Amino acid sequence: MLTKNKLMNAHQLNKNCLEGLFSFCLASCILLALHQIHNVTAFPFDSNEYWSLSDPGTFFNFPNVIRGYFYPLLLLPVHWLSNILVGYEFYLYRIYTSLLYGYLLANVLPSVYVQLFGGKLTLLRRLLLPILVAILYPGLIIYPLSDLPAFLLMICALYALTKAKSTGPLLHAAAFVVLAGILAAGAYNTRTIYWFPLIGLLFAVPLYFFSMRPVMHRVMGTLLFILGVGLLSAPQSLINHSRHGTWTPAVVSQSTDKSLFTLQLMWGITMQRYETTIDRSAPFPTRYFIDRVGEQLFVAEDLEKSQVSVVNYLRMVARHPLEFFGIYARHLVSGLDVRDGEVYVRNVKAGNTKIAVFNFVIIAFALLAILVRYMVAKSDSCEQSKVFFRDRTPANPLWPLGILLWLLPACAILPGAVETRFFFPVHAFFYCTIAFNTSIPELHAVLRRHWMLLLGGALLLGALYFGISTSTQAALQEKSGPRNEGYPYMLACGHTVSPMSVMWASALVLASLLSSSPRAARTAPCPSVRIQSLRRAPLCGLPCL
Repeated sequence: MLTKNKLMNAHQLNKNCLEGLFSFCLASCILLALHQIHNVTAFPFDSNEYWSLSDPGTFFNFPNVIRGYFYPLLLLPVHWLSNILVGYEFYLYRIYTSLLYGYLLANVLPSVYVQLFGGKLTLLRRLLLPILVAILYPGLIIYPLSDLPAFLLMICALYALTKAKSTGPLLHAAAFVVLAGILAAGAYNTRTIYWFPLIGLLFAVPLYFFSMRPVMHRVMGTLLFILGVGLLSAPQSLINHSRHGTWTPAVVSQSTDKSLFTLQLMWGITMQRYETTIDRSAPFPTRYFIDRVGEQLFVAEDLEKSQVSVVNYLRMVARHPLEFFGIYARHLVSGLDVRDGEVYVRNVKAGNTKIAVFNFVIIAFALLAILVRYMVAKSDSCEQSKVFFRDRTPANPLWPLGILLWLLPACAILPGAVETRFFFPVHAFFYCTIAFNTSIPELHAVLRRHWMLLLGGALLLGALYFGISTSTQAALQEKSGPRNEGYPYMLACGHTVSPMSVMWASALVLASLLSSSPRAARTAPCPSVRIQSLRRAPLCGLPCL
């Protein structure tokens, strides 16, 4: 009997390995085809800055910029090769990112999701995830931007910690914990908003991943995780000492006394959405969608640059809770409403309505799948779920911790100036739910019994969603002036992303959906977006956390 079980386990292992290999190859081909379809031959704005920082001549003499070193380090090998093979640099980047993202999206991300939330892995299910990313978020693949690498680094950190939890030998577990610290710190160094899940993982090591081990092992696990963070942060400390005269391991994101996180909070009061365009017919590359309620709040509070602080912001929230609930709700819809998945809008006259509708269908279907999964799990017997969905891996009992760490970066940026790419972790969770945790028999059984209620809920959700989305699109503030000039007056403020801002991880609550009338926003100037001409701005648009 034991031999038979071993043979079955070996067969299942070989099957999983083959599925992983085939999915990696096919996903890489899909992403490479995506590159060829878009045929990007120039990297604009911040993507160009990341690519420039990865040049060996620049990287080893790291300049005084607001970026961390780790993502340029990941791009360094392909940029070095492109300097040798002149004329093939874009093809090398396409191959490199197609292979890297093909493996992570078809293997690592599915494995982490199923381990945390349950589900089933097959070849077709694995391929659905990169296909959805290619359709709705092609810009994160075809441009060297930090959003997808930072998210996947954090997912890899989660993956390493799950390996540490399930690994028997203490030495192997220790190695995985150090690796997790390195990856989590890499995510933060790539995008500083990942400070929040980094702190979350630090506490999760002793409280969850090592919870079944002795107290001494928990302490050692925490110290090893900190060791991994320190190993990756050491080069950043050297860069900061050389350029700024400080040994801090944090990414120095600005040059004065205001944190970038604080500035993002203030920008988010009057800004529902932010986009960047590469359409030369546009008078200006930045597109701001103004929030009338937030604009009125800004006028009423009479805020100035000297008053920009987290404390003042919290006081405003306490004085105007309903208004801020509405602002956050509109930010949420703006983050979910994917119209600029290419990141850089090619045609400002195109509304991308088809993409927006398809994106809403995906979101609605994912929410339906989550609801159905919950209803079946709470049904009379769990055996019913097994009949509907054979070979499903059960969800981890502490899946709430997983979803908190997964969605924390998007929640933390919710009060700030929103770009849809900032909400990619939320969309990735929806895509994974559709791909790995959806059962057609389950859907059919629940819809047959509750179709009227679910249809009514879908119509109501669609009306609210597109009502707010349409209002936001109508609130575009048009600007004129030279390209590469004209930025929010607070852009030059700030220093580092303060760890004190961790308090926001528990302060972000959505309680209502309040729409904003765009009429006055199109005519009245925005107090928080006073435009001044700068001789030379390093980036086009708002800096990213």
